[in-house]
Amino acid sequence: METNLFGPLRMAEAFLEHVAASAQRKIMTISSALGSISSTTGGSFFYRCSKSAVNMAMASLARDVAQRGVIVGVLSPGVVATDLTADLDAQKITPQESISGLIPIINAFTPEQSGQFIRYTGLQVPW
Repeated sequence: METNLFGPLRMAEAFLEHVAASAQRKIMTISSALGSISSTTGGSFFYRCSKSAVNMAMASLARDVAQRGVIVGVLSPGVVATDLTADLDAQKITPQESISGLIPIINAFTPEQSGQFIRYTGLQVPW
């Protein structure tokens, strides 16, 4: 919870004034599809709960800062080949593939999308 929920919330709070004064006015948070309640496969309870919590927090934050023109996005980077995923029996992508998908999504994120949960592929993740 410290890393996956409180960290992003504290960052958003600390930088909100700067973001509101910036050109893009965007707060983007990396989450995980494992934080989606609708697509749970079980297991990884603490990780899933912390990611679900940050998803809810960012969806709420999106509504709180909308009148200031700040856009909030929640992003799923995919199953990226890292030390964290080394033991997973899943198709993995490289960090470069993940970020190559995320950058255009971040750049194109609109006020109408604020509060949404989007995969690195551009598809919306169900809550």
